[in-house]
Amino acid sequence: KGETLNFIIIFFLIFLLGCDTKEGSIEEIKDEKNYHISKVTSKDSLDKTVQEVRKEKSNINQVINDKKSLVDNSINKAVLWRDYRRAKEKAKIYESQNNYEKQIEYLQKAAEYAHLLGRFDIEAWQYNNAGYTLIKKFKAETDYYNKMKHLNSLVYKSEIIKYKEEIISQMRKKKDLLIRAKVFLEKAETLDKALEKSHRRFTIANNLLFITDCDIFLEQK
Repeated sequence: KGETLNFIIIFFLIFLLGCDTKEGSIEEIKDEKNYHISKVTSKDSLDKTVQEVRKEKSNINQVINDKKSLVDNSINKAVLWRDYRRAKEKAKIYESQNNYEKQIEYLQKAAEYAHLLGRFDIEAWQYNNAGYTLIKKFKAETDYYNKMKHLNSLVYKSEIIKYKEEIISQMRKKKDLLIRAKVFLEKAETLDKALEKSHRRFTIANNLLFITDCDIFLEQK
């Protein structure tokens, strides 16, 4: 009986030790798996963080570039407005001196600056002014008002015919001024038709009408 009891005790101890060893192995396997999972998770998190940082950096760079572009555009617009005003001032100076050709030159420059600024209403008006300046030059160089006034004062048909032939001959020599004026005015008209209707349209049309009337008058025999 004593030997049998000892055998049972030894067997029981071996069984317990075997169970502890097995349980310990399972825990070690679990720990090892958790280690690998943790390692993979940490790497994924790091990659994700790097991507987020790069994306954020890209966004910041885009914002900086956008702001720089806005600043550059603002500077460019400021320069264009400055140049436009200078051109207008020059045109006024030459207008006061009756220097029609120089006035037209700077009105054209003003129109070009207005175009670059996207102000097509102002551009149209500068072309109208250039056309009207050429009309003024035509009137000045042909003494238009005085001649037409004298023509209208004549009573006898023979006098009217003779004087009309005389002034038509003189005015035809300056017809190129009206041709140039028409080019500017048609540019103005084309631009203005694409814009909201305003007083410009009537003024441009009125200037074109003067040229049409002159053409009809100058074509008389």
